[in-house]
Amino acid sequence: MAKRLAVFSVLGRSVALMNDWAESAGLEVAVLVTLHGPTSNPHQHSSTIASVRRHTTVMVVPDVTACQAALCASGVDLGLVVAFNRVPDCVASIPRHGTVNIHPALLPAYRGPNGYRALYEGEQRLGATLHR
Repeated sequence: MAKRLAVFSVLGRSVALMNDWAESAGLEVAVLVTLHGPTSNPHQHSSTIASVRRHTTVMVVPDVTACQAALCASGVDLGLVVAFNRVPDCVASIPRHGTVNIHPALLPAYRGPNGYRALYEGEQRLGATLHR
């Protein structure tokens, strides 16, 4: 049986990338948690939802803690945070193996929502950070 993932993301291209990676690794994106609220971009939200696979459960929540009960019931093995605000410990600890964050820059430099700015600022050393 494939390992089941919960992806936390607000960007459709990140969700599509995680789906493709999961399929190639024999994993399943079982749950997508995304945010919806007064500051969300409607186009961005639509592209995120459009990027999910048919078998993925989508949770559109005003606050990430609102997904706790459903995430507990989903039986996911690992949480992946990609293009999402912070996930508190009470949610990050629900998946069986915990939750990791993938940040598109070398931390602690270029932290924040636009790690890609290292490219635009001419940084000579580029990379990504994976942390728990």
